[in-house]
Amino acid sequence: QQYMDLVNKKLLNVKELKEYTGWGDTTVRRLLRRADSPFTVRMGNRLYADKDLFDKYIADCIKYQINVC
Repeated sequence: QQYMDLVNKKLLNVKELKEYTGWGDTTVRRLLRRADSPFTVRMGNRLYADKDLFDKYIADCIKYQINVC
């Protein structure tokens, strides 16, 4: 149920992105802070991932065999 709630959200915060991916805090924060991140949304000092753009980014990384971080 909790995973399904994440699937239906547009923006994921750090905690939710960790749950969605299964990655650790450091990896998620490093990825969101990258200057070239196409999916990061900044609101004040908070970081969010646009889930649709994040999913596309991951799919492209898999397709073109690019390291995620």
